[in-house]
Amino acid sequence: MAKAVPTVAPAPASPAAFQALTPGGERKGWLTIPFVLVCLVFIFMGLLNFNAKLFLMGDDANYILDAYNFMHRHAYPRQSSLYGLILAAIIFLAGTNVVMLKCFSFLFAFTGFVTLYRICYKRVDNRILYPVLIYSAISSNMQFYTSSTLSEACYMMVQYLYTGYFFYFTDRLASGKDMRKHWILLGFAGLVMSLGKNVALIIPFAVVAYFLVYKQWRYAFKALGWYLLFKVPYEVMLYFIYKNNTGSSQIEQILVKDIYHYEAGHESLAGFGMRLVKNAQIYLGQVTPNELGITTQGWTTLIATLLVIFIVAAAMVFAYKRNRYIFFIGLYTVILSGVTFLALQPAVAQDRIIIVLVPYIFLLLFYGALTLADRFNAEHASVNRIGFYILLAYSGFVTLSKASATIQESLPVLQENLSGDPYYGYSQDCINYLEMGKWITEHIPEDQVVAVRKPNGISVYNKGRYFLGIYSCPNDKDSDQMLAALKEQKVIYMILASLRADPNVANPNNIITTLHRYCAKIIEKYPQAITIVHTIGTAEPCYLVKINYP
Repeated sequence: MAKAVPTVAPAPASPAAFQALTPGGERKGWLTIPFVLVCLVFIFMGLLNFNAKLFLMGDDANYILDAYNFMHRHAYPRQSSLYGLILAAIIFLAGTNVVMLKCFSFLFAFTGFVTLYRICYKRVDNRILYPVLIYSAISSNMQFYTSSTLSEACYMMVQYLYTGYFFYFTDRLASGKDMRKHWILLGFAGLVMSLGKNVALIIPFAVVAYFLVYKQWRYAFKALGWYLLFKVPYEVMLYFIYKNNTGSSQIEQILVKDIYHYEAGHESLAGFGMRLVKNAQIYLGQVTPNELGITTQGWTTLIATLLVIFIVAAAMVFAYKRNRYIFFIGLYTVILSGVTFLALQPAVAQDRIIIVLVPYIFLLLFYGALTLADRFNAEHASVNRIGFYILLAYSGFVTLSKASATIQESLPVLQENLSGDPYYGYSQDCINYLEMGKWITEHIPEDQVVAVRKPNGISVYNKGRYFLGIYSCPNDKDSDQMLAALKEQKVIYMILASLRADPNVANPNNIITTLHRYCAKIIEKYPQAITIVHTIGTAEPCYLVKINYP
């Protein structure tokens, strides 16, 4: 009979019997040579994939500016508040230096990587764990977030620390040792975890669900109580200090049908159901296979989605009695992904939505696939495992090939950025825009308000200087009303940039014209109200104009 995949003992319902689930022996010597080698691969690939620039059209600058505003303008971070608070401390010490902030992201990512191994050491079979670690190390998509000022690297670190503490907590609970201070710490850890992402406020309920599944009713009640004992006062405090709560600003975004067109109204119950289905296909049927080097489209996306769901479900069924650690990871993953799929409109569709869960999803997929092979085809289990690892090796080769292509394209840009040209690699429209921001910082006092279309990136590159964002040009206002709106916000200057509507195509007839239309409307009645003060660039030029109020 084929040898089964190593697991820990079944998980009984009684607290005392949980002791049987703790892996035997002392957990010493976890820093093994194979893991050190994988760490070196992670660091090497991370350095080769390092991106020293901000994506001006994305959210990475938003997080930096949120943190800066918390430190200097008494504004609580709007998204992923834990990351904003951590980033604020770094900015207080090191300023808004983009490369420095990205180095801290890499530190978070590497800490998370080591933590993932440490919490799974002797709890998850190495034949499952090491493939997960190797994919995390060689994937250019995963490595992209190690040098991004988005919140993913920090969140994954906190996610693994939280999971690891819960593992330690349940091990100690099984031993019958005093747990009073650990219940308090578990509640506090739930608060910290809930601040990692707006949707993560649901995560501590995975702990509650865990105890409920194992019929630990009293423990479930205590876990919920200690979490709420920290969470509720914290939210009350935020309301009184900042007149805001964690994620409250995004509730309306969740409820609307179309995040880009609020006028479409609120989502229906059936609409939320369709969201769940569509997002599952996007993130489980496309993004997850893509991380394994597999491209899906059309009907193959549906098959991949169903296959991932089936294997994850099988993994949880098997892990329920055989490995409570993997079972908790499954609960955590299912709850967080399910709530995320319900909360986000499919139009948002970004791989960063699911990337924080990809290592956990891989762990569940590999565990489920190997256990299925052993359980339902025991006579040929060894052959099945060999075939499984051949497939993994092939997908790993494809993943590494993609990473190599990405590195060949990005490495020359990184070398120029680190050599003293922070704008190298940007398209000309963005270079002119950033150069204009630099000129403004050097020549115009900070108390004179400058309005722009994309404020956050230009603000970060200019040490947090305030730029007013104008995101739309109202068609229902006349020249006087638009001037009055600018005057109310004390706007003196505006940047009219040639930012591309399609970042990959330079087309003077296809640029973001929000502020251009704003000025054109004013000029219709007051031709002398807008004067050009400074121009940068001939191709895709950027203009600084002054408002001369009548």
